[in-house]
This record gives sequence, structure tokens and C-alpha cells, in this order.
Amino acid sequence: MANFRWKKSAEALEKEIEQDKKLIDSVKAGDESSVTDLLSEGASPDATEYNRSLFYASKNYLTPLQLAVKLNFPKVVATLIDHCADVNAKDRFDVTAVHMAAEKGHLECLQHLLEGGADCNVSTKYSKYGSYTATPHPGGTTALHLAATNNHVKCTVELIWYGADYNAVDEYGRTSLYIAAQHGFTECVHQHLNNAIRMDILSIPVKDTNETPLHECVRHGLSSCVSSLLEHGSDVNHRNDAGMSALHLAVVSGEKYSKRILRDLTTKGYNTDVNLTDKQGSSPLHYVCFNDHSNQERRPDAAAFLIAYGADFNIKNKAGDNLLQQELRNQKEERAILESIVNCSLKLPSLELLCPTMCASNPSQQGYNRNENASPSGMSKYEWYRSFCRDPRTLQHCCRYVIRQTLGGQRLRKVPTLPLPTTLKEYLLLDVETFS
Repeated sequence: MANFRWKKSAEALEKEIEQDKKLIDSVKAGDESSVTDLLSEGASPDATEYNRSLFYASKNYLTPLQLAVKLNFPKVVATLIDHCADVNAKDRFDVTAVHMAAEKGHLECLQHLLEGGADCNVSTKYSKYGSYTATPHPGGTTALHLAATNNHVKCTVELIWYGADYNAVDEYGRTSLYIAAQHGFTECVHQHLNNAIRMDILSIPVKDTNETPLHECVRHGLSSCVSSLLEHGSDVNHRNDAGMSALHLAVVSGEKYSKRILRDLTTKGYNTDVNLTDKQGSSPLHYVCFNDHSNQERRPDAAAFLIAYGADFNIKNKAGDNLLQQELRNQKEERAILESIVNCSLKLPSLELLCPTMCASNPSQQGYNRNENASPSGMSKYEWYRSFCRDPRTLQHCCRYVIRQTLGGQRLRKVPTLPLPTTLKEYLLLDVETFS
């Protein structure tokens, strides 16, 4: 009797497995009618017995619902959900149908899943040493991570609306916002910021580099994203493992260099410190003035802008020359940096003290009428600079100096908001307001 019952049970099990296979085949074909018939006949909507046999054989498996989502058959997905398919079923790596829909960008399938009560915050398994390492995604990956990785913007928005945790991190410490920024996906970054609860979305640094989404957006030259991140409170002074802030990256970003990004970081960031130094002891001003860093382009306009907003120009290059000495010795007649230093200094060291050797071959010109508001093109740098050392500075300049010193670096960026005539605000900021 016992043997008869076991034989009957085995036959029933074999029949269930065969029926599950038929359901799987019908799903693969996208045959909604056949799927409906099989479910009506009592087929398991999750192909339970068939997938159990795969599990015992240490093979990966997909439920009919996962398979329908992967192949993008939204009507089949809806049918399976109507017949109580498990919307949160996982494969052996804890990948769910929601993960698959987000990864592939199958929006309609994703909507059916979310409306059917699927959990959008399930995270994938971490690799286990000595067990398995070939996981399809990093541990801790959520559907939102996958939507961002593949730039499926509509899926990203849908997930956030249904409560996806936009601050969840994977095993590398990456949020979906960071991933979007890392890939340079402008719209995806904006949709994160526009649809999340305003200040609740965090610019969390990743583990390997300690960089934030702001660093990545600066690196990719995503100016509108930088502005939006700053509005959402991203820390402009956060430094990566190399000690570089977003402002450092803004001036060393090569082809992606953007004056707008430099301006926004300086003027829109919360308490932006333009004098932060990296692990080499270099501030952003070092990078735009000196040639101490390989492949770094000299940027006089950026240097003048930084000095106007409080950058300390009493810096030295690797040869030991301060910035003023370098600019006077520079063979080029470009004077943007030199003029900025002159315009925000009360007392200037003499040429004889700064460049005694060069002064011997560049004697001062007598009878020159100094004009602080111009840089005479017919005059050498030495002659022009000497004119400011010779006589006391004007009262107007002294007033500017005192006001700038009183404001300090942190408050200079507020000058454009003061109820003053535009010309006066430009004068206080050394006439660099045209920098854009």
C-alpha cells in the first residue's frame, strides 16, 4: 500500500513538472491564451515543482512571471499576477521580476508588478567566499540601481514614486544617484533630484574613492546637474581619497572644463572653501596658476575669478617662487592673474625685492602717469607693476580692500546679492563678474 502511494505521488509530481514546463514554454512564446488555459487547468503560476527540481540541481531558475518580464510580455505578466503569481519571487541570487523590469527598461511590466504589490526595495545577494562569486549584480543592488545603470529614466521615476529607497547603497557604497552621475546620465540625475523628497536624497560618498555624485557630475561637465545638486545641499567641500574637492576637479577637468561649473561651485555651494588643499597641499588656485602638475592647463581667467572670491594668492610653486614672482617673470604679456593680485592688495613688495635680477635689465620708466583702471598695452609688466609700488594707493582702492577684508572669503560670494549698483559690485569683485 505504501509503495502504491509513493508511486502515485511520483506520477503526480511528474505531471506537475510537465505542466509547469508547458507553462514556461507558453510564457516564452508570449502566448497569453495558452498561459490562461494552463492556469485555469490548475498549473502553478510560479512553476513551483519545476523550479524546485532546478534548485536541487544547483541551477538558476526563473518563475513564469520573471520570464515574462524578461521577455517583455506585459499582457502575460498581467495574467500571471491576476492568477496570484508571486510578484516577489527570487532566483538564487535574490533577483526579482522588479529587478529584471528595471534593468531592461520594460516600463509596462514594471507598472504591473508595482501595482500588484511588488517590493521595489529587494536587494541582491552578496558574494560568499568559498560558495559562489559569479553573481549577476553587485551585492545590495536594488531595482533602482539597475534602472540608473541603464539610464531607464521612466523606470527610475516609477520606482521612486512607488517608494524605492534612493539612498540604498550596493556593496561598493553606490546609490542610484551616484551611478547615474558616474555614467554621465544628465536626465537620470535630474529625475532623481526632482522626484525624491527634496533634502532627503543624500550625496553619499562611495567606498573605493570617497567621491560623491557632485564629484562625478563635475568630472563629466554636467553643469545643470551640479547646480541642482548644490541646491539640494550637496557638500561642495567634501574631499575624495586624494583630498580633492569638487572645486579641484572643476579646474583639472580638461576638455570638460566649464566656467559655469566653477562659478556655481564657488557662489552657490554652502560655505564653499576656495582654499581647500588636496593631499599634495595644492589648492584649486595652484592648479590653474602653476605648471607643477602634469598635463594641467594654466587658466588665468579661472585664477582671477578664484582670487576675486577669496583664494589665497600667497602660494608657492615647487621651485619656491610665490605667485606674484611667477607672474612677473612670465614671458607672456597676459596680466589677468597679476592684475587680480594688484587689485586686492593694499601694499605690494617692490620689484627689486621680488625680481632683483630682472630689474637690472628692465629699468623703470620715468614720467608715467598711473591709471589703476587700465593696463596700458604699450607698457611692460615690470613698468606697469612698478607704477603701483611707487605711490600710495588711491582712497577708492583702500576702501575696496577694507570691505573685502571685512567680508572675508566666505561672504564675498554674497556680494552679487547686495543692494548696490552693478558697477560697485563688479569693482568689489575685481571686475570678474563677466566670468561665465
